Amino acid sequence: MTPTVLAREPWLVRSDDFVSAEEAAGLLALLENQPLHADETGHVGEVGELTALDSLHARVSEAVGLDTQVRSIRYRRYETGEGHPLHPDDYTIDGAHLVATAMLVLSAPDSGGATEFPEARPYPASVSPRAFALVHWRNVLPNGEFASRSLHRAAPVLGGTKAVLLFFFYVPLEAFVATEGRLVEAYAALASRTVGVRFPPPAPGTQLTCIVDEGLPSETSRLLREACGARGVLYREVAATTFDYEPSSRLPPGAMLYRPAASRAASHVEEYLVASDVATFHGELEGTFFPCAAPHRVRERAGLDAPRTFPIASTDPVLLASFVERLGGFPVIVKVGGGEGGLGVMRADSLPALGSLIDYLVRGQGAVPMLSAYVAQAMHHRVIVVGERAVASYENPIREHDFRSTPSQHAEDYRTEVPEALAKLAILAVKAERLAFGGVDLIVHSSGRAYVLEVNYPCFFPQATLAAGIDVAGPMLDYLVARAKVLTSVV
Repeated sequence: MTPTVLAREPWLVRSDDFVSAEEAAGLLALLENQPLHADETGHVGEVGELTALDSLHARVSEAVGLDTQVRSIRYRRYETGEGHPLHPDDYTIDGAHLVATAMLVLSAPDSGGATEFPEARPYPASVSPRAFALVHWRNVLPNGEFASRSLHRAAPVLGGTKAVLLFFFYVPLEAFVATEGRLVEAYAALASRTVGVRFPPPAPGTQLTCIVDEGLPSETSRLLREACGARGVLYREVAATTFDYEPSSRLPPGAMLYRPAASRAASHVEEYLVASDVATFHGELEGTFFPCAAPHRVRERAGLDAPRTFPIASTDPVLLASFVERLGGFPVIVKVGGGEGGLGVMRADSLPALGSLIDYLVRGQGAVPMLSAYVAQAMHHRVIVVGERAVASYENPIREHDFRSTPSQHAEDYRTEVPEALAKLAILAVKAERLAFGGVDLIVHSSGRAYVLEVNYPCFFPQATLAAGIDVAGPMLDYLVARAKVLTSVV
């Protein structure tokens, strides 16, 4: 029953074989006969008044190193699909604060059900439920402040049943602060004594960090979190605007990183966290740092069909007229970057209209818009590429009273079997931009000829899932897991 320290902050300790199999079976028989109620996290019951738990409570208190002012013990049972969302243990009863939590695993599930501490240091921690083990952690720092890195969740059980007995330690903060310095020293000695490599990094492909920002659709986070839960991968988010840029925030080898947020702040965080041994959707490390000013040139150099495009930095009407002539005449498309859902895509049908638009964008906004040929009688397609596969495609028909397109609302327009010609073109377009994931916008002329408009990274991949139930987050995660293992030479 030698304790193992799993994290420095919060102090996170596991003691295997804290109880015997016979003792656990007896406890389960006792606890399942107590009144339990079902909630969104499973079945739960308060059992602190049971005198049969007196001896066990004393043993747990000794292991945790604390006496509680308020005895609080809770039994929880999780079945397949059940878990507990991210939360703090931050409560006060009768002037005493919940300073520590201990969890005794009476029954371990067949798979899933880890207790995850996504903000733990030096590495995020995912504690797999081991039958008969005691896991305990501090919810308060030695100075009496809440330990924000103690936020934790119970990942969904993927198979079988998980049964735990939770012990909550309530201590007045003044008394806790007075004694915790001694306890911290004891735990530090324990850490150096019991762990050969004090805090070994997580196994490759077991943790995904997503960079989020305001405005990110909630469906994006939800689908990625669910994909992680289904694969036993720890999911954590870092907020772009409040990221601390501390060295301790860097990711361990074999970690996975994705930036679903499109803001510049999120890009800065990605550039800080990316490393040669961190799995991303960038084909090469430098791809994160050097965005291309004119992606259409990349596609052109790769030999991909695309509408002819010119960057416009002048308001000279003679020059504009020459560009229009080389594009095949009016109408033409004017585009400025940074928008979504067609925002920033404009159409000009005459030289006066084009001239006034360019004047506003170039002189008024300091932009360098792109001027492209307009392809009439064409259907817009979005193809989602992950690695070497086109995992989904759907049509974007032209909006009513508009020239721009919008995603189809009909499930039959969504496909997992992407037409070969579109799939090949989309995969080549993503590779050309040194990526392994992207939403590729294509237009297919009535003649059958297809053109690449742009590669969107990141992109709103949930569209295919919400409209037609096509899983995209799963293949995304599978790619990153495989990539993480390759980068760390795990086969």
